[in-house]
Amino acid sequence: YEYLEKMQDRVIKFVTSHSGITEEKFRELMFRTGDLVRDVGSVLVGKDAVATGLINEIGGIGQALQKLRELIRLQGAGPQRS
Repeated sequence: YEYLEKMQDRVIKFVTSHSGITEEKFRELMFRTGDLVRDVGSVLVGKDAVATGLINEIGGIGQALQKLRELIRLQGAGPQRS
């Protein structure tokens, strides 16, 4: 049980340090019961995931690649491509 708890803490810290969601909100969603596919947790998609700060925006592969190129350009790591 201790090992599982340590793994959960690592996941929580990683997600909250790389997104806009707070640790408190993430834990609440992670351990919520009643509205799920399995036994515990929450499933967030699209606008709900954006609203909680879990992700920045929604889109498809085209938008993701465009954003990646934009971020690379901003860091000066490569030439601009269309």
